[in-house]
Amino acid sequence: MKIIALKCPNCNADIELDQDREFGFCNYCGTKIMIADAVQKVSGTVNINRSSEINNILKRAKDYEERQMLDEAEKYYDRALDIDMDNQEAQEGLERVKTTILEPNVIIERPELEGSYAEQIVVSEDGEEVCRLGLGERSFIECPVGRHVFDIRTRNEAIKARITIKDRRDSAKISLWFQRGYGLYGNAEGSAKIVTKGANAVPAETKSVNINDTPTGGGGFNVYLGGKPKKSGCLTKILIAFGILLLLGIIGSLR
Repeated sequence: MKIIALKCPNCNADIELDQDREFGFCNYCGTKIMIADAVQKVSGTVNINRSSEINNILKRAKDYEERQMLDEAEKYYDRALDIDMDNQEAQEGLERVKTTILEPNVIIERPELEGSYAEQIVVSEDGEEVCRLGLGERSFIECPVGRHVFDIRTRNEAIKARITIKDRRDSAKISLWFQRGYGLYGNAEGSAKIVTKGANAVPAETKSVNINDTPTGGGGFNVYLGGKPKKSGCLTKILIAFGILLLLGIIGSLR
């Protein structure tokens, strides 16, 4: 049952009738009312009133958007769509405020670790440098909505990270290490992911974390990576060498 508010065509009284019925009666004068006809007659007036309400809501939304108060703007665009879900202006406004980035949303950092190389790590996207990090440095980056693939390099090693920003609330953080015995690897969380196989790792023992909060390049936000560091090949090489020497000693003793 759906109750709608109408006016009696005879006495002009405010009445409520069940829209699912074919007809009803005025509670005041008893006039029989064909509900479908009554709805058609008043629908024009109803639409005009709602249009005026929508226009006022959209004015508020635009005002908040111009003042970069995006959360409030989003609420008012949503209110307009609650009244008229096909309103193009409200749809475009809502999409615009959801995808407007006003502050850094990605952080790329390089914490200090025991055994870290001093060589800088360079981060780039589509061949353009985004930032470069020395030990203990952090960079804040403002990434627009979309998918971003970062190339992370030293002179001899390279890995890739992918960040997907869907709206202004998405954030990511990437932590990077370049360490003796482990090479170049990273850790990410949020909207970021290390996509190079074997490079997604948890750091070895941390000596100290001395991160400078001052941005060192670009703009940015939060993400981490998970996994295990690459194993060193030093122990394997030592065991092989020891085995060769032992074999040569045995052969020499037989002569």
